[in-house]
Amino acid sequence: MSTAVPKVVVDGACWAWNICGAVGIIFVNKLVMSRDGFGFRFATTLCAAHYLLCAATFRATQEMGYIKTAHLPFKDLLLYVCTSNASIVTLNLSLLLNKVGIYQIFKLANIPFMALVEAFWLGKRFSPRVICAMAVVIIGVAIVTVNDTVLEGNAVGIAMALGGVVSSGMQQIFCRTMQQK
Repeated sequence: MSTAVPKVVVDGACWAWNICGAVGIIFVNKLVMSRDGFGFRFATTLCAAHYLLCAATFRATQEMGYIKTAHLPFKDLLLYVCTSNASIVTLNLSLLLNKVGIYQIFKLANIPFMALVEAFWLGKRFSPRVICAMAVVIIGVAIVTVNDTVLEGNAVGIAMALGGVVSSGMQQIFCRTMQQK
């Protein structure tokens, strides 16, 4: 009798963990930085804590043998690090300056942004089903953005959110293309 866990269960657990972790981080960051929460106004310190936790987690999983070290050319590494830093800073500032709803809306905008960059820059082709799914996301983001930004938005917060879309989208694209090298 096999005791192996079915792949669908493992995949489902990983997706659930990813979603819970991402949503949890957003709410904890907002609580820490909001005036109604702890009022912590130092987004850079929060970024440093984020990187330290990521580095510790990476090192632990590396020591346990789950991941292996890869070496990148310095130019690629510098590009990735700068984009990653810009992503974390702009996303934290967006969360600091905007309501969680606006923050989440602009996070969803990463999907069509990345698809456009990959289509025009990398020549990637998408199936009609994927295009339809992205169209639904774009329409939803457009409807909610118009309503929320009129009611709750500010120019600096929206600028940080747009910077977050560009920098985090490019970070994910760079990560994927560098992993394929």
